[in-house]
Amino acid sequence: MGGKAMQRAYKAIYDNGKLTWEGEAPAEEHARVLVIVLPDTPNGIEDKERAEWLAASTAWLATTYDSDEYEYTIDDVKAS
Repeated sequence: MGGKAMQRAYKAIYDNGKLTWEGEAPAEEHARVLVIVLPDTPNGIEDKERAEWLAASTAWLATTYDSDEYEYTIDDVKAS
């Protein structure tokens, strides 16, 4: 088992089938991703504390999965 790959969180908007990065985009051409769909906010504005909590939660969640973790199949889920 090699070193753990560094995991990062990025912000993007998904609109009409297209993903647009809000800031820095991942450098990788091919990568596994975890998508969290956030609820719409009034007028698209989030308060600072909520934005900070979401960023912290996203960063923590990204650290819970290792890059060489076993990939469960639907048959694995059905068997349990």
